[in-house]
Order: sequence, then structure tokens, then C-alpha cells
Amino acid sequence: MSAKVTTPLLTDQPFDPHELAAWCGGTWDAPPEIIRGVMHDSRAIRPGNLYVALPGATVDGHAFVAQALQAGAAGALVQAGWQPETAADTSRHLLRVPATLPALMDLGRGYRRAVAPFMIGVTGSVGKSTVKEWTAALLASTYPTAATCGNFNTDIGLPLSLLQMPRQTGYGVFELGISHPGELRPLCGVLEPDAAIISMIGPVHLEFFGKIEAIADEKAELLRAVPQSGFAVLDADAPLFDFLRLQTRARVITVSRAGAAADYQATAIDARTGSFRVQGAAVDGVIELRLGVPGEHQVLNALLAVAAARACDVPWEAIAEALPRLPRMTMRWEQSEWRGVTIVNDAYNANPVSMEAAIRTFARVAEGHRRLLVLGEMRELGDNAAAFHAASGTAVAASGCEVLIAVGAAGAWIAEAALEHGFCGKIVRVADADAAGEALAALAVPGDWVLLKASRGVHLERAVARWQQGVPAEPARKDGATP
Repeated sequence: MSAKVTTPLLTDQPFDPHELAAWCGGTWDAPPEIIRGVMHDSRAIRPGNLYVALPGATVDGHAFVAQALQAGAAGALVQAGWQPETAADTSRHLLRVPATLPALMDLGRGYRRAVAPFMIGVTGSVGKSTVKEWTAALLASTYPTAATCGNFNTDIGLPLSLLQMPRQTGYGVFELGISHPGELRPLCGVLEPDAAIISMIGPVHLEFFGKIEAIADEKAELLRAVPQSGFAVLDADAPLFDFLRLQTRARVITVSRAGAAADYQATAIDARTGSFRVQGAAVDGVIELRLGVPGEHQVLNALLAVAAARACDVPWEAIAEALPRLPRMTMRWEQSEWRGVTIVNDAYNANPVSMEAAIRTFARVAEGHRRLLVLGEMRELGDNAAAFHAASGTAVAASGCEVLIAVGAAGAWIAEAALEHGFCGKIVRVADADAAGEALAALAVPGDWVLLKASRGVHLERAVARWQQGVPAEPARKDGATP
């Protein structure tokens, strides 16, 4: 039976205020008796929290110290020279530090050392959140495990996540996310990883990195941070595999979907059912496995998680039992049905790799039904944005799907390329997510399948909401019941 993964920001761990001060080098004005949990958002304060007043580009968190204390915070982490606006506020418990963001990171690192779990860091361009969730779920089948909540993977989110680990945690699986050069090394300094998993690296954040090789070099900071006693799980099929494997002193564990020599090789992949076989240098014989989600790209995510779990001695039986029930994150191949129409909401984010994989998988899974693609912009692609969207249009043409609803200017690039490459279906160009919802209301009929895919900023979930608002309720039957 699978254990529950402890996900941060859902529970508040107790802390000795003097322990917190020692970790971050701060000084209390007047320490409270106990702190329960750490929170940076004054609107989400729970009784006993330590409120962290972070500076922002437009708003300084120090402006909300009084509000946080009134909401039940036991104390506040503030910059050393800060003074409250009213004398009455000075009687409350303030932990003063030179700068609050570095102090928050110090708190995360201090608690990570106090708990001392075996710590696995996960990064990559595509699939890292899924790999993190699945690795944690497999480990939790055998050990007390904690993991990042959602996408709390930045200089703020990572320490907040770490500070929510139960003290009995044996294994931690924490995600590291970046968008600019130089951001990953400080995160590794907080996490102090014992092992690393690198998911697929692709053209993400090219606006800031310029080329994929620069992205790989940044992601490799995680590999460089792993000690010789640890391990690193890498995709042997990746174009930059040879570069990545040389960036770590640790043992390299390899996976493959394409027949490369590897410790864990996936064969007989059924993209529609999620079933596959595993063999390879680290496997005795052949293991039959099945995922609860479709898609060949998901098999890679599963292999990475399986390899890490096996390196931590999770039994094959526990892995096989857990795989079909692995958690699905919101808006990541989130499948539902509404009035006879099957909706696949994969619009949490998008990049050229995940866009093509989603189109290809959707076309196979929904074969035999009319398939509607709702596709929008993939952001932060820099000067090559038009070319990458055109490549997605080529994938649309090859998919055989029957309808394309192209959202925004970038959607128009997809549509134009689809037409150029022989797309014979219906194309509807719309301005935004709301207009896409109106198009769905006019087009979708029972039996259809709909895929939504775009970068998060396009807010394609609004298309579903608008669509469902725009469809009139079905009339009641004569017996007074509704269908």
C-alpha cells in the first residue's frame, strides 16, 4: 500500500525560534515561544506562522507585517533596519536579518540539514514537475517521503517547500526551476542534493539563454552539486547526454526509449495505453509495467522516476503497483468529460517539445473520434518563436486531427504552417482564450475530443469556462428529469 507523499505548504512544522535565528544569522527583538510554519504571503498566514517580509519589484512585503501579525503570525522575518509605522507594532516578535530573501534561503538549507533526508533534485526543460511527482510517489510506497508542492521551485518556493518537510522524512524529491542564467547554482546551495534527475532538455526560455547548449549548461549545475557518493539519472537518448554525463562525479544511471545501451530500456511501448516493458543492464529479465496516462513522452518521465526509485531500493512489486495510480498535476493531461465531449486540458504550460508530444499523443488516443486542437502561444522562445510555432503547425498537419482552433498571433503561425503542410481540416482563428471558448461552443458536439495546449500566460482554461457558459442547458425531459 502506497504511503502518502508529504507536499509542502499544506502543513506547518514546529520550530524553536532560537533554531531559526541560528540558521539565518538573525536576531529576535523578542522571540515567541514557538513558530509553526513559514509563509511569505500575508494573505495566506495561518496562526503561528513566521511571516517573511520579502522585497518586491512593485510591493515591499514589509508593508504587510502588521496585517500578518494581526492575522495570527507568531513573528515576522524583517530587514535589520526596518521600523514599523506605529509604536504599537514594535511590541511584536521580529526576527531581524540583513536581507530577508537570503535569510529565507538560509532557513531552508538549515532545516534541510537538520532533517537530513536523502535528497533528490529534479530539473530539466520538459516534464520535471511530472518526474518529481512520480519519483516521490514511487519512493513513498516504501519510505517517508516529502516533495515540492506544485511548482514551488524558485529561490522563494524551494526554501518554503523544504521548511514544510516532516522531521521524520527519509527521502526528499525537490524540483529546481529557472528562467535566467545563473539561477540554479544558488538553489543547489540550498538543496544540497544527494542525487539528481535531469528530465528532457529543450528550447525553453531561449529568450534569455539564446541556445539549448546554454540551457543544458545551466541545468548541469545540479549534476555538479551531487557528491561522488550519490547518483544522477540521465536520458541516454538525449542529444546532450555526452555533455551531461561528464558534469558529475556521481554514478550515472541511464534510461532509454530508443534502444540506446542503458541501465533501463523501455520497449514495446503502447502510447495509447501507457504500457511498456523494461529491460537493460540494471534489470534481471524483462519487467512489464503500465502507466495510468498515455503518451510515449510519459514513458520517459516514468523511466526516470523508476530508475531513481530502484537506486533507492524500492522493490519492483511496489513500483508496478504504484505506476497506474501515479498522481496527475492540474492542467497536465487532465482528462474530463462534459456533455459527451472529452476534454484533455494540457495547458499548464507549453514549449516546442511538449507541444509536439501532446499533439501526437492526443491524435493517437482520440483516434476514431473527431479531434479538436485548441493551440496557442509558446512563450519565451526569442527570435525563433515563429519558426518553433511553424514546426507545431507541421505536427498538426501530420496528426490527422479534424479541427484547429488557433489562438492569438502565435496561433496564426501554427495555422499557416499547418495549411502549408497539407492540413485538410477546419481552421478557426481566434484572438484569445475567451474567443476560443466561443468557438468550442459553436463547434464541439458529443463524441468529440478536445485538446488545449499553450503557455500558462495564455490562460486556455478560460476557454473551457467560456465554452461551458455559452452552451445552453439541455431541455428537461417530459418526465421532469434532466439527462
